[in-house]
Amino acid sequence: MTQDEVISNFLESPHSYVNHLIRTNELRHEARVWLGNYLLQNANPEYAEFSWIFLMPWYLSIDFTEGACNLDCRMCCGKEDRKNLKFAYVSRKEFRQILSHVPTASMIALPSNSSDPMMNPDILPILDILRRNRLPFNTVCNGHLLTPKIISAIASHPFHVEFNVSIDSHNPDKYREIRRGELQPVIDNMLALKEERDKHPESGLSINVMMAGMEDNIEDLTGMVHLCHQIGADKCKVQHLIGDNTPGDFFLNHHWQEAMFEAFVEGRRLGVELIFPRDALLQMEANLDEILIHENVAIDNIKSNEDEEKEHLKNPEPIGSDTPCSISQQSLPPKKPKSPVVCSRFDNLHIRFGGGMAPCCHVDFPTTLNIFDKPAYQNMDFLRYRLLLFRGDVFDDCHNAINCHCMQEYRIKKGS
Repeated sequence: MTQDEVISNFLESPHSYVNHLIRTNELRHEARVWLGNYLLQNANPEYAEFSWIFLMPWYLSIDFTEGACNLDCRMCCGKEDRKNLKFAYVSRKEFRQILSHVPTASMIALPSNSSDPMMNPDILPILDILRRNRLPFNTVCNGHLLTPKIISAIASHPFHVEFNVSIDSHNPDKYREIRRGELQPVIDNMLALKEERDKHPESGLSINVMMAGMEDNIEDLTGMVHLCHQIGADKCKVQHLIGDNTPGDFFLNHHWQEAMFEAFVEGRRLGVELIFPRDALLQMEANLDEILIHENVAIDNIKSNEDEEKEHLKNPEPIGSDTPCSISQQSLPPKKPKSPVVCSRFDNLHIRFGGGMAPCCHVDFPTTLNIFDKPAYQNMDFLRYRLLLFRGDVFDDCHNAINCHCMQEYRIKKGS
């Protein structure tokens, strides 16, 4: 199906063709982009009722489990929730209904909430639903509950899978202190996932490690790079610590910049991409020369192409993109960004337990908006909120979102 065919079929019979695209799940793919662009470029009042096509999100994040977890991590922000919640999960029936009510979703996220996504007893049927609908997905888990069947389903998924495993230390003793569990089972499961991926040339699996950066683990970041290399992880994503915890966020460790830079150098050598918060990158850029001297690393050893690196510094990732910066690919943001900060979540929709809708996991829409009531494209209140996001509005709750990359840019711009 080509772009010309999609537009031609739409113009011939708009209602029946759009309904056909919804029924066949084709609105999740190129057809949605082509139709949306056509409607934006051809402001014909006759087609105004189809404006929802370009207002609808393509990224759908679904709270997957809550109320119980197989670990008791010291820094988990869902601990208090678990005291008051019974274990609950999104069933395969609810999952199908959510997908049918968001027919434009072309990337599905199954995040960790107050629980681990792999605890969902319907995980295998839901992975099969994703496969049959030709949908890529991403998820975050602690890696302990990966069974051979789950590993096989993930590694053989023929569409892109961004698999993120949370590991906060490469040291078994430190890992046990942080996560109240053993590290070796996670390593064994990740090695099995890597081995299974290698058996499937069609696999779209990308393995990443996520790390909550804390005062007492950030100086071990180079060890995390080695662990990533061991288990076949493509990236190591360092995030801020959420909440008021002791030990606190990695910013409280006076050596965090040196630790990050040393890890970046080793990551570059081993082919592991380091992804850091943007506000951390800004500070590192300001102190780059001092860090280099402190680490006693020759510039030639970290810059395989000096001209290319300078070009990265001049052209950082555009503000408004929600993809975390990495020194290796995006380099460091400028000290004084001049572009306006626009929320990049306008293409996202987050589904809470019970069906509540939100632009992301940091912000809530009014509780009256529920995905189970009707298809999102028929909910006019929802579409009005979508218009606010397209306009670039920032919600009050956004300012407390420490790991929102858009808000990190916003704080940089405001000089905070």
